[in-house]
Amino acid sequence: MSLPNYLQSTKNGWFRYRRAIPSDVHCHFKKKIYIECLHTRDLNEAKKQSHAISVQFNENVERARLSLARRSERMLRSADIDHVSQRFEAMLLYSDDVERSQKLSTEELREHKALIHEGAAQTAEALYAKDTSVFQDDYIAFAEAEGLRINPRWSHFERFALGMMSAQARAYQALEARISGNPIATPKLPPSVRSADDIDDIEMLVDHWKKRQRVSIKTGIEIDSVVKRLGDFAKIRRVSQIDEMLPSRFRDWLLDHGNMQRAKPGQAGAPLCVATVKKLMRLLSAAFQFAVDDKKLKNNPFNGLKFPKANDSTEVKAFTVEQLNIIYQSPVYTSKHRPVGGAGEAAFWMPLFGLFAGGRETELGQPLLSDIGCENGIYYINVTDKGENQSLKTEASRRRIPLHSKLIEIGFLDYIDWLKQRGEKELFPELRPDCKGTLLGNWSKWFNRYLDGLGIDQRGLNFHSFRHSLKYFGRVSGMPEEILDRLQGHTPENVGSKYGGAFPLSRLSSTLEMLTVDGLQIGHLRWRPPKD
Repeated sequence: MSLPNYLQSTKNGWFRYRRAIPSDVHCHFKKKIYIECLHTRDLNEAKKQSHAISVQFNENVERARLSLARRSERMLRSADIDHVSQRFEAMLLYSDDVERSQKLSTEELREHKALIHEGAAQTAEALYAKDTSVFQDDYIAFAEAEGLRINPRWSHFERFALGMMSAQARAYQALEARISGNPIATPKLPPSVRSADDIDDIEMLVDHWKKRQRVSIKTGIEIDSVVKRLGDFAKIRRVSQIDEMLPSRFRDWLLDHGNMQRAKPGQAGAPLCVATVKKLMRLLSAAFQFAVDDKKLKNNPFNGLKFPKANDSTEVKAFTVEQLNIIYQSPVYTSKHRPVGGAGEAAFWMPLFGLFAGGRETELGQPLLSDIGCENGIYYINVTDKGENQSLKTEASRRRIPLHSKLIEIGFLDYIDWLKQRGEKELFPELRPDCKGTLLGNWSKWFNRYLDGLGIDQRGLNFHSFRHSLKYFGRVSGMPEEILDRLQGHTPENVGSKYGGAFPLSRLSSTLEMLTVDGLQIGHLRWRPPKD
């Protein structure tokens, strides 16, 4: 029996609401899939709740679209307050210049002076009492006119309002001095705080890079975190404030204090490992280099930055034959055990794909059933980024991976037929993206825990170890290095290797069939449809 749209039943019989979030509001919700447990096993009750949630979901999506439509302007940050108040002060004086340039009559000039005296007195009184309520609407309107958003509930709003009122008081003092006959000049109007092309603003430079490169949610979160750390460390927000020593000092600070996860306010953070610091700094460098290539910056201050030897990093290792046998004789394969974190049949097939296909974790977990094809009797997985929740690490990752005969012998084609009979579209329909939008994020954590439970808890052993295992046993089996690289989606090292288009599937398949792992015990493996 098929369930209504957006309604799903778990293995334990509980119903949940699952719905894809429209791509145009992903950035608002910070995820691609919305999931809510309905806490009921009754279908009628689930339908009732599903309808109510759908109404609320649609309202939230529309509200998000309206909010994003208004966000052509930028948020006013604490660091912008002084600059905005200076523009406000200058514009008040400039307005007086414009008014007086119109050759006012005696009566009009008298009214103009009276307004200045009244405004000065009102501002001085409010400033003394630190009561900004009278002028809040004016300040918010000015910020919006500048293309900036500010909310009275934000923590730095009071400082913003007091800064604006102080600037207003200074402007009225200057205007009263003018009335007294002092020639007070109007200061030069400072540039707009954050115009759309303000690449000197670090946050806007990074936003420009994220939009143009269409980076993933995870990458966006990571580079936003390093920009925040840069602001915390150096108290700067503009590219022009970066001196030649700052990148290396920031790198060292990240190594010593960059992990702020458990640090309390005012406390120093814990050290970050070299590999993490290198990744964060290279993301920052990529954003700056994009602006350089786009002719918007002259140089990239983070380019060529050196890093210490990563003694604290963990080298990924290949599985031994003994460890592979432990995995393939574990309860998932011998007792039809399907842990919740294993996402159903992904727990069975993914470790087999890892060894006999050698793809990356994301490549093997994201295919649709339509990505499983057959050419001249050779079945293959099409690795692409055309579907929802699909992505590629590099352009060389776009390829076809032939299915090893062992996978077909174990029952992969039966598994495909079973999915089609159930009306599924994904190869592993129970996989769910994590909070960062990464489809395999939660599954990867589960697999690491599963390895630990099997006693395979050495550092450097994880799902990626299957790729290393295929590489090692492939070399032992005499598989050509070039074919191994093509099977695993590595970028060719020379120009000639890129010529000729896609590598022949028949050659890839025949080479993959050469793979032998002496001592591997998988003769007992045979997939059977699970009982719902």
